Amino acid sequence: MNRKCNNQNGFTIIELLAGLAVMTIMLSVALPLLSNMAIITARGQQENNGLQEVRWALQLMTNDIRAGHVIATPATANTGSATFTFSRWNFPDSASTSVTYSLVKNELCRQAGSGARRPLTDGGRAPIKNVTFRKSVDGKNVTIAITLANGKKMQQTVNLLNEGK
Repeated sequence: MNRKCNNQNGFTIIELLAGLAVMTIMLSVALPLLSNMAIITARGQQENNGLQEVRWALQLMTNDIRAGHVIATPATANTGSATFTFSRWNFPDSASTSVTYSLVKNELCRQAGSGARRPLTDGGRAPIKNVTFRKSVDGKNVTIAITLANGKKMQQTVNLLNEGK
């Protein structure tokens, strides 16, 4: 009944220390990579949010301009201007209101009539470097070109559906 157990399953202390050293080295390489990935992902998300904000502002401008009937600024066709002014009909009273879009301190702003100028974009999230409005030769549409501070560009041509009414 005196049996000696010669079967010793397990790890020696040296094997455990070697495994711990390998795991430490692997973690010291992996953690900075994961940290950098988190930073890059956050920057990408911030850039996407800024682009989405500018897209939203461009869509809002498009809808607004489509209700327009006379382009005042830029006055000359195919001449770029950082300010765009047009007249639009107000429904249901059919009165005409002047609407102005302009770039102020990296923010795209809208002003209707003598009302307050209101920003459409946030210059902190989506800083705009340049905006250009170009009127067509026939005066029936305008091309909006927006350049962001990061170099991305957006452009859209909008027809005035109520031109001449």
